[in-house]
Amino acid sequence: MEKNEQIFIVRPDAEGTRLDQWLAAQMASSEEAPSRMQIQRWIKAGLVEGQGTLNPARRIEAGESFTVKPAISEKATDLEPIDLNLKILYQDDELAVIHKPAGIAVHPGPGDGGITLASGLIHAFSELKQGEWEGRPGIVHRLDKPTEGVLLVAKNVKAHRLLSGQFLRREVKKTYAAWLLACPPAEEGEINAAIKRHPKDRLRMRIDPTGRHAITRYKVTRTRVSRRGRKFALVEVDLLTGRTHQIRVHMAHIGCPIVGDEIYSRSSAEFKKFGLLLFAQTLEFKHPTNGSTMRFSLDLPERFDRFENSLEG
Repeated sequence: MEKNEQIFIVRPDAEGTRLDQWLAAQMASSEEAPSRMQIQRWIKAGLVEGQGTLNPARRIEAGESFTVKPAISEKATDLEPIDLNLKILYQDDELAVIHKPAGIAVHPGPGDGGITLASGLIHAFSELKQGEWEGRPGIVHRLDKPTEGVLLVAKNVKAHRLLSGQFLRREVKKTYAAWLLACPPAEEGEINAAIKRHPKDRLRMRIDPTGRHAITRYKVTRTRVSRRGRKFALVEVDLLTGRTHQIRVHMAHIGCPIVGDEIYSRSSAEFKKFGLLLFAQTLEFKHPTNGSTMRFSLDLPERFDRFENSLEG
């Protein structure tokens, strides 16, 4: 058992209770008792382990045991403000939209103890340092550490709640661009395959019918053949759900891993100089207070062009 791991066993009188509610009650007497919202995030992040598929609303049964892994603090006051020279695409009193760089995690998490975007956010936006946050300050959604692109940030708790609700209801449109290490079986397609954290490698996800529902749609926009005869495809990807590593796992599942993917591709070293060629290109949502449609889009990074040019020799 890891240091600070906690194991809880369900007593008969607790049977039928929601998992998040029960865990909150079990941990209420601890020195830094987590909120129910924090526990919900831990469950979704795979920091709570137990039998079967876990989600916050799951009803527990007598005799079941659940292990809560150590979670890195989410308090804004625990983060050190760091100037990351963030590119701000837009901001007002309620929100900000930034261009997240590749190679930096959005927030502290399992397996990553370095500088994260969260420190850059509280440096760039004083509201995030001063605000009363239930969780990670300002962060409404996330992009994988090696993924670059458009990221939405809430500046206050109310805006955070309203914007998070749009993501939960799947009202936010997210479009990505990616170079694939093969051509998909069809020019357009939908991948519907549940995703679950790997039981042994906590940094890896996998296709698992007992996992969380996940749907990805793609459209091939360009194909290239290298001098050695290898086929590559540039695709536009729409996410209908937002699971950890969803695009990366789904594309690898159909035999077309993303170029430069160090986790799900066997050829990542060959293309390391280009980084992960997955780009969060467009984000569309409703403003949390006036309801207006807001859409932000970025041009493909220069490294995408360098990669394509390299295929032509």
